[in-house]
Amino acid sequence: MLAVSQSEPAVRHALVAVGALDERRDVYLQNVTYTKSIVIDPPLDNGDSSQRGQHNDPFAISQYNKAIAHVANAMSSPSSNSIDTALLVCILFVCVECLRGDYAPALKHFRGGMSIALAAAGKEGPNSRVSQMTGIRERLMPFFNRLELLCQLYGQRPEYEYGLGPSQTLPDAFHSIVEARDSIVHMMNISIRLIHSTKFRRYSNEITLDDIIQHNEIVSCLSAWKPTLDRFLATAPPSTHLQEAATTLEIQRIATLSWLNRSLVPEESAADADMPLYEQAVRLAESLRISPDYQNQTNPQTSKTPPPSTFLFDMEIVSPLYLVAIKCRHPLIRRRAIAVLRHTVRREGLWDSVKAAAVAERVIQIEEKDLKVLDGSVLPEEVARVANVHIDSGPGLNPSGHKLTFFTMPRGVRGEWNTWDEWLELI
Repeated sequence: MLAVSQSEPAVRHALVAVGALDERRDVYLQNVTYTKSIVIDPPLDNGDSSQRGQHNDPFAISQYNKAIAHVANAMSSPSSNSIDTALLVCILFVCVECLRGDYAPALKHFRGGMSIALAAAGKEGPNSRVSQMTGIRERLMPFFNRLELLCQLYGQRPEYEYGLGPSQTLPDAFHSIVEARDSIVHMMNISIRLIHSTKFRRYSNEITLDDIIQHNEIVSCLSAWKPTLDRFLATAPPSTHLQEAATTLEIQRIATLSWLNRSLVPEESAADADMPLYEQAVRLAESLRISPDYQNQTNPQTSKTPPPSTFLFDMEIVSPLYLVAIKCRHPLIRRRAIAVLRHTVRREGLWDSVKAAAVAERVIQIEEKDLKVLDGSVLPEEVARVANVHIDSGPGLNPSGHKLTFFTMPRGVRGEWNTWDEWLELI
C-alpha cells in the first residue's frame, strides 16, 4: 500500500488521514480511561465538544477530502488502474470512518467498493493489458470479504449473493495462516447471512428444511476447519505470532459455532448448552496476553495503568467476547469475558472493546437482578433474558454516550416483545 501511495495521490492522502486520526485517538485515550458506566435519563448530548472536534479533525478531514477528489478524477477514466485505486481507497475510507466513529458512511464506502468490485469482476479477459494489476485486485478482495463481516456484525444485510457455498470455503489443506483466515471469514459470512435470514422466522415456526440443511452443512464445515488448521500448524515452523493468529481464528470459529447452534430456535436458553464453548473461547482470549501486564493484574478492571490503544481494520476478539458476555449466562464466565474486553483498549472496525464491555455489563444487570447467587448454579430465567440489544453510538474517536435499545420476551417466546431505550454514559 505504501508503494502504491507513491504514485497514487488518492491513496497517499487517504493514508495520511488514517494516520492522523489514529494518532489523535492514541493521544486522546492517554488522558481518558472509562472504568465504569451509568444509565442516564434523560440522555445527555451525544458526545462533548472536544469529542466532536476530534471527530472533525481539520487536518484529517482535509486529507480525506483531497483523497475523495483524486479518486473521483481517477474514476472518470475507466481503466483497470483506476478501479484498483478506487477499491484500495474505499478500504482506507472505511478505516477513516471507523476511526471517526461514523458507521453510516463507513458502510456506504463498503457498499460502493463492493459495487465497483462486482461490476469489474469477469470483464477483463486473460489477455488484458493490465494483467499485472489483477494480483492487486485479488489481494484486495479478501479485505472486502472481511469488511462484509464487520458490516453484518453491525446489523447490515448484503443485497448480493455471496457466490460461495459452505463446502467451497474449506480446502483440503491450508498452506498458510492467511488461507485459514480467509476460509473462516467465508464461513462466518455465510453463517451470519443464515442467522440474519432466520432472525425473525425462528419466532414464528417458519424454519424450513433448506434452513436446516444449510445450517448442518455450515456446522460440518466449521467442525472440519479445526483439524485442517491443526494439520497445517503441525508442519509449520514454531512461531509465537503464528500461534496467536491461530488462537484468534479459533475464538472466531467457536463464536460462530455457538451463534449457529441457537439460530434456528427461539429460546435464549438454547445458548446454555454451549457453556463449554464459551469457557473455551474466554480461556483462549486470556491466553493471548493482549496487554503485556494482563496476566499480572489481579483485577484488570481496576488497573490504574491504562493499557495501550489498538486500532485494527479486522474483527479479531471484541465481537466474539461481546457475544460470550451477553449470551453466556454463567456469571463467572461472562465476567471473565468482560475483564478481557475492559483491559484491552481496541477498536476493531466499528467495534470498540470498552463500549462492548459496558453494554454487556448493562445486560448482566438486567438479567441477573433477581439472582440470589452468582456462582453459576442458577441461571437467569428465560423471561428475564435480553434477546437483543441495538447499539447507537455517536461519532467520535471514542464516544462516551451510547443509546441502547433492549428487546426481551417477558411473555414467552410466542408472546409480545418488550422494548425500551436507555442512554449509557461511560465515565
